[in-house]
Amino acid sequence: MTATSSLGFFPDTVHSTSTPLLCPSCLSKFTSASHGLDPGLKQLLYSHKPFNFSVSLGEVSRINAFLEETPHRLAMLNQSISELEHSLAALKNARQDLEQHSVNAQSIISAPIRKLPAELLDEIFAFYCFSQEGGYTLSWWDDAASVHLSCPPLKLSHVCSSWRKYLQSRPVFWSSLRFSSRGFRLNPGTFEILIKYLEYSRDHPLDLYYVEEDDFWPSPKVEEAVAILLDNSTRWRRATLSASEYSAEKWFVYATTMLKSLSSSDTSRIHLGHCPALEYLEIPAHLPWSEGIIDFLQTLSICPRLKTYYGSSFSWSGHDLDFSQITELSLTSFTGKSIGHLLRPLPALKSLALGSFIYAEDDVDDTWIQETGYHTSGLSELIVSTRTFYPDAWRFLRLPNLTELRVLGTGAVKFENFVHLSSMLLDSQCELRTLKLQFFVFIQKPMLDFIELFPSTQNLTVSFRNLDDIYMLVRGLKRNGDGSCLAPNLCSLTLAGRGHLADVQSFCDGICDVVVSRRTTITTPSTSGLQKLSLNLNLDHASACYLSNSLPTQLAPFIEEGLAFNISAAC
Repeated sequence: MTATSSLGFFPDTVHSTSTPLLCPSCLSKFTSASHGLDPGLKQLLYSHKPFNFSVSLGEVSRINAFLEETPHRLAMLNQSISELEHSLAALKNARQDLEQHSVNAQSIISAPIRKLPAELLDEIFAFYCFSQEGGYTLSWWDDAASVHLSCPPLKLSHVCSSWRKYLQSRPVFWSSLRFSSRGFRLNPGTFEILIKYLEYSRDHPLDLYYVEEDDFWPSPKVEEAVAILLDNSTRWRRATLSASEYSAEKWFVYATTMLKSLSSSDTSRIHLGHCPALEYLEIPAHLPWSEGIIDFLQTLSICPRLKTYYGSSFSWSGHDLDFSQITELSLTSFTGKSIGHLLRPLPALKSLALGSFIYAEDDVDDTWIQETGYHTSGLSELIVSTRTFYPDAWRFLRLPNLTELRVLGTGAVKFENFVHLSSMLLDSQCELRTLKLQFFVFIQKPMLDFIELFPSTQNLTVSFRNLDDIYMLVRGLKRNGDGSCLAPNLCSLTLAGRGHLADVQSFCDGICDVVVSRRTTITTPSTSGLQKLSLNLNLDHASACYLSNSLPTQLAPFIEEGLAFNISAAC
């Protein structure tokens, strides 16, 4: 680039740069010549020495014109310099931004998470997604005014495009749904989210928890959402369907109608069933046994994988449901001739929870009673309340494989009536390993008599409503000098309850006596004494502090030897 000096005090040329500068306004090549003097004026000013006044009038006129133009030319040069400095600053900023982006890009490329194997990244995402809201990756709940939404995989997919692409390729992250009908009315956007989840879940089995609120069909989106869920019933793996008693009957009737209509348009449902992948089904425990529920369950009659059913009331009368493959059953109540009649059509059942028994004559075939006298079930776990302690309930039944029994003591039926259950268990010659008793009423000696019937018990849990009963149990668990005691093979003991201990020191001493007697004396080669002791007591402040400080100190030698001791004594 040629740079000409304005006044001629410098050489006419300077070293050229490899790349010419461009004017920031018009992008033309920038040279100082555009702001210089014409050659004649330049020569005039250069040839005359200071104080040489032999200048013609024409030359003076040219010099005056130059002086008049100089401020304007200087302003133009200053403006050009300012623009160049601004351009230079912008270039420097652009360079700095580029360097920073380069550093960021390099950190992304070399980030440790990019080097993780896909299997490990899958585990990390799964831990984040399934550790929230009961394991549901889409969950919303409402407070009657607004909807609170939890959607972990959707949040992760917004981090970057690579995570989004990865998550959308993993249907398992979009296949666990928990939502309520009211959410569609309070927040219409939840419907689009549900559709997105179903789209990304593809053909993966669905785990869903649906709550139908009292306001049945509060918006068209609810009916549309339920229709979509029923249309995807062939993908249901776990289904919890909750509704109030007001809306449940309507909902189940609607669902049954929808499923039947789907059979007419999709003949594969006739052969495969509406829920061929269903493994777990739960309906509200408070619902009465009704035609609506019966019809709904019959539409699910072909469920070869169904293993667990949590229901309300139940009866075998008036239908031909096939639950022969079920291994776990929980019912609020059963209406029939006996619990043996309940279990006979369930040959695979291993666990039964039953709240109450209602005797009723029905049309169920019981010719097997004349042939064998009783039904032998392979049940291994039984959970019942004292509302089943009726003479008719436990006749015609044997449970030789029962190893775990839990009894909920209520005020509806006296616990003394346990004889009807215990007689059946003794006739079954079962060997209980785990016995759990939870009392909501005042109970004393009948509790000890019941525990005494099962000397094979190794794990004993007793929850009290009234802690006055606890003293009698603690005395009974202490091994006497002749080796006699309740549950002689006990390995694990858990005592729970709330209230007031009349003599906290006596209770503390009694617990220590139980531990000492059972840790120092081993009755049979198959047992190794008490291995675990847990106390979960809700007491007054003074008693809680005393037990929390005294018992660990007194039991310290046994804890060092391996006794697993846990105490939670709060007020």
